[in-house]
Amino acid sequence: DNLVLHAHSDEAAIIELFKLEPGLRIIWAHAGMSSGPREVGALMDRYPTLWADLSIRNEDVAPGGGLDPEWRALLVRHADRFLVGTDTWTTSRWDALADSIAQVRVYLRQLPPDVADRIAFRNAQRLFP
Repeated sequence: DNLVLHAHSDEAAIIELFKLEPGLRIIWAHAGMSSGPREVGALMDRYPTLWADLSIRNEDVAPGGGLDPEWRALLVRHADRFLVGTDTWTTSRWDALADSIAQVRVYLRQLPPDVADRIAFRNAQRLFP
């Protein structure tokens, strides 16, 4: 019941996972890997227990530091199911952590404060009490 699956997969795999077990709670790694905000939003609309982390998506979400309007709309619409992520799965990426967090803070400041707080930490607190 408390199990959360962290899926590094494409859209088709997410659909298949929910076909196998409609009640799954899934965190979609990298907010859909390379999927755009429309595709990510469509699946989040369809599956209320689909969450997404934003790791390695900083340049997609906020190219050049400016929050993309489509991503902004999606983050606001599903503010309760997005999580900040850093993807520091190997020590070679640790040196880039400070820059990655700085990029995240830039786009979080462009969101309403309550939305930014949910994405930054409140959603994680709720998902992993």
